[in-house]
Amino acid sequence: MKKTGKKFVPMKVWTDGISYDLAQKKAKEKLIILYRAFDWCSEHIDTDAIDRQAFIIDMVKEFRRCLQEQRGDILKQPLPVEKLMFLLDIQDSPLTLLNNEFHTYAQEVVVTENGDDWKCEVNKESFTRYTKDVEENDQVVRGNNLIKAIEMVGKYRKVYPLTIQQATSSFLLWDMRTQQYRVNI
Repeated sequence: MKKTGKKFVPMKVWTDGISYDLAQKKAKEKLIILYRAFDWCSEHIDTDAIDRQAFIIDMVKEFRRCLQEQRGDILKQPLPVEKLMFLLDIQDSPLTLLNNEFHTYAQEVVVTENGDDWKCEVNKESFTRYTKDVEENDQVVRGNNLIKAIEMVGKYRKVYPLTIQQATSSFLLWDMRTQQYRVNI
């Protein structure tokens, strides 16, 4: 006996575009902070020696490591990095502030393939909701048909979105940010 039924193919329900745009904005802000910290380091050391991955993890620690490597022999004997910074009149508190601000953002920064830059990509799929079974697919199809019918009626009469949301027991949700209906599955 063969089973006859619908084959499940996930359908896109909706994408939270506003949250996606906000995440992209925060990713850009995080990169700006990273580049500001890198520029600050370039005033005191040769930044070619900075390990980009280690710099993402702890900017201050990586800066101090490079400073110790590049300028640690000014007295021809090993000096602790704190004393070296005192002798060179370097205050790393601005870098510490940038490091703390950098780590308040949740977006992930990675080193590029060639290892000389960073990127912070936001995946749109993380903000997209798909159906999980045939039943949800049916709900999306019927909900989209209902949305089309409401839009057609809206050409002739005033339609109150929140009343529609209540009348359908929140089967359709009105997104006030985008001014659009979406199916609630």
